[in-house]
Amino acid sequence: MNTSYSELLTASRLMASGLRTAGKPLAKRGLDEAFVLHLEEVSRKAETLDNEQEVLKSKLAAQTAAVNANKEELLGLLAEAKKLIKLDLPKTDWKQFGITDAK
Repeated sequence: MNTSYSELLTASRLMASGLRTAGKPLAKRGLDEAFVLHLEEVSRKAETLDNEQEVLKSKLAAQTAAVNANKEELLGLLAEAKKLIKLDLPKTDWKQFGITDAK
């Protein structure tokens, strides 16, 4: 079954509903009440896990944006410090600041 997760959840709900409606004829094949209850339980768990995953994805996206913003700010500060150091100090002193530029 090559479907999306939401399609899989919908399919499981439809299957459980259909099995409940069909009842006894399928029960003799093992699709009894216990099977339907288990299917519904696993389906609910899948939905819960999917919802939790979506929350985590959202948190990850927010955290990634915060990390990227902080990185840009840090890069800007380092570039500014490097520029000012290079203007005011001789090349021989640059190394103590981690500056290995030739110019």
